[in-house]
Amino acid sequence: MRKVATKKPITYTVDKLKNHLNIDYSEELFGIEKELPYQCPRIDSFISDIRAMQSHISRLKELMNDDENGNNKIYIKREFVIIEEYQDTLKDSFEEVRKACDSLRSRGEGWKKLARNLFDEVPNNKRFVDEKYRDKIE
Repeated sequence: MRKVATKKPITYTVDKLKNHLNIDYSEELFGIEKELPYQCPRIDSFISDIRAMQSHISRLKELMNDDENGNNKIYIKREFVIIEEYQDTLKDSFEEVRKACDSLRSRGEGWKKLARNLFDEVPNNKRFVDEKYRDKIE
């Protein structure tokens, strides 16, 4: 009887595929949204803008309380304009954070779907389960 030669399946690593396909991010290889930049600096900027707006509101209150003769009308209007500009900027900034959160959720769902599919296909996949559950699996 003649022995049939079987080909050993080719195994690719993520790094080899990224290099071969000239891809920078693993996410791109798997069709998953790429990682988002840190959002903390953006949040710090919001806090700074809110503090500045609060400062202008305090200034506005002072001007209004000290305006017995209507002399501060120009300054009061200016403070209202500044406050409105901060409000508009903050609205847009929070929408950007909303989009970033939606993108992050989508990215996480992509990785979860990939991980579940791979887990179902990998032999001896029990080793990937958290240690506290391994003994409970037959």
